[in-house]
Amino acid sequence: MRKYVFVLVAAAVLFASCGKEDILPPQDDPEEQVDPSDPGTPDDSGTPSEPADSSDIPRERVGRMPRVTITVDPSDFEALCWWDKDTYIKGTISFEDPDRWYSDSTSLSLGFQMKGRGNTSWNNEKKPFRLKLDSKHRVFGMNGNKDWVLIANYNDKSLLRNTLGFKVSKICGLSWTPKVRACDVTINGRDYGSYLLVQHKEVAGEKVDIHPELNDYYIEVETSGNDYRIPQLGTPIYFKDPTLAEMGATREKYIRGYLNEWGAAVVADNYEKVYEMMDIDSFVNFFIVEELAKNIDGNFRKSTFMTKVDGQKLVLYHVWDFDIAFGNCNYMHSEFLPDSQGIYGNDPTGWYVKVVDERKKSSGLYQHLFKDPSFVARVKARWQEVYPSLCELPAWLEEEAAVNRESYDRNFQIWPILGSYVWPNPSPIPSDYDGELAFLKDFLSDRLEWMNSEISKW
Repeated sequence: MRKYVFVLVAAAVLFASCGKEDILPPQDDPEEQVDPSDPGTPDDSGTPSEPADSSDIPRERVGRMPRVTITVDPSDFEALCWWDKDTYIKGTISFEDPDRWYSDSTSLSLGFQMKGRGNTSWNNEKKPFRLKLDSKHRVFGMNGNKDWVLIANYNDKSLLRNTLGFKVSKICGLSWTPKVRACDVTINGRDYGSYLLVQHKEVAGEKVDIHPELNDYYIEVETSGNDYRIPQLGTPIYFKDPTLAEMGATREKYIRGYLNEWGAAVVADNYEKVYEMMDIDSFVNFFIVEELAKNIDGNFRKSTFMTKVDGQKLVLYHVWDFDIAFGNCNYMHSEFLPDSQGIYGNDPTGWYVKVVDERKKSSGLYQHLFKDPSFVARVKARWQEVYPSLCELPAWLEEEAAVNRESYDRNFQIWPILGSYVWPNPSPIPSDYDGELAFLKDFLSDRLEWMNSEISKW
């Protein structure tokens, strides 16, 4: 895919004290090492009328969109965007919420570091970033953290698919759903448009709440992962926390053995053993989220995150990455038809996560699970529980787009891509934002109807 030239502002604000010797190495310090008594700053400490975490309290969002303003050394920023996205650069960051969309705290400024993030998304003109604050702080009404992500949503011209995916996750009750905030972003005086500020996925008290130092594991299924593959399923594994280098030979032998035993039970359809080793409810909830999204990454091959707590079962803990889900994909095949043409990802009908698609390197996990009548019954019962709430989401999309519309319109003035192909947008490509929103709403409504009809037959 063609890489875009990233345009930088020549006359940018210099950040004088940007010493290279203090820049963090690529490996991050875990958030649990942050001093829990860190008092924050006066404009971030809250008030008696503001709870410790106001993230789930509805507020009237009118007026100015909250803004993240970043100042870094221009040459460091150029090097980050062109040559080395994995090296942190230092600067200052401000979180401004003048009309109190998310909390009573209207302004916060502090030192921070940033680097690039993403794989395919990093090749876009509008870049995503990883942020690390110098100290743990509440931001936009969310609990205090040092680590955050700015998601650009360049491939998703509705700008809503990641927010929608996390909304579905919350309804379905996964162990953790990252909190998100829509905001505008300015870097060195240049407006970069609408972003999502998202809690970074990592081991921490209110995120992935486990204890790797006490024989717990945080595991990512990722096609680029080269730590290990579950041999029976071919599932690529990356050990996030502890890393392979950190866990030592004894722990590595244990977790490999556990995953091998589980994988062998799956392919042997030994469901009694399978369910002794995995938390069935988390696998049911994960399936509903990813199948509803018809997510190309959702068939246990990529962007999938498990935990294994000492003495407990495997848990599919959280979801991530929906920018090319919910119909925004022109190449994904679903279940094969007799003519082997399949159903593409922009079609709201057809199973994807539920079936094996060898061309997309599916492990076949859910194909095996769905051979068990008890698993089918669990999915059907859970679907019936969450379906009424899921049916409210098309209207919610309309409301969310209306609240953010001024920001979205400015975004497409900065990045004039409406009506143009951005990988992997399906055809026909809507000519304006209203068309993008209508496509997403129609896809979601039609897929809800199709899945409910099919599941009712089970």
